Amino acid sequence: MTDVNGNGRAAVVTGASTGIGRACALMLARRGWRVYTGVRTENAAEELRAAGGALVVPVRLDVTEETDIAAARDLVAGELDAGGLVGLVNNAGTTIPCPVEYLPLDDFRRQLEINLTGHLAVTQAFLPLLRRPGGRIVNISSPGAKIAAPFMAPYVAAK
Repeated sequence: MTDVNGNGRAAVVTGASTGIGRACALMLARRGWRVYTGVRTENAAEELRAAGGALVVPVRLDVTEETDIAAARDLVAGELDAGGLVGLVNNAGTTIPCPVEYLPLDDFRRQLEINLTGHLAVTQAFLPLLRRPGGRIVNISSPGAKIAAPFMAPYVAAK
């Protein structure tokens, strides 16, 4: 598999249904990259295909599901040539704003699982594909990593 310029550039972008992940995926595709876009719904997949063209390959990828991560890795590995994967953008995330005293622990744990643990799980799964070409990992963060905002404790902790 090579990109439209014959450079063999391919990347995975998690959380590509909306926002930063979508913008990143579409920008890479416009620059001739093959982009495997992590989505959780078929509707999001269809919208990305329509917006990005043939270089955008939507992949079912819930970063909290080991089976999704393994299936995405296997799909990407099966389509790549010896060039491997050049980029991984860990973007998937969520925010559950709530005062700490009312925040259910399960909601706190879920946000950490998506925004922190999920990124590690995806990184571990794709590292063998990234090593061959000396690929790069980009972890999308937030100003919330340094400046706490009211009602954002789980988000700040994860970032």
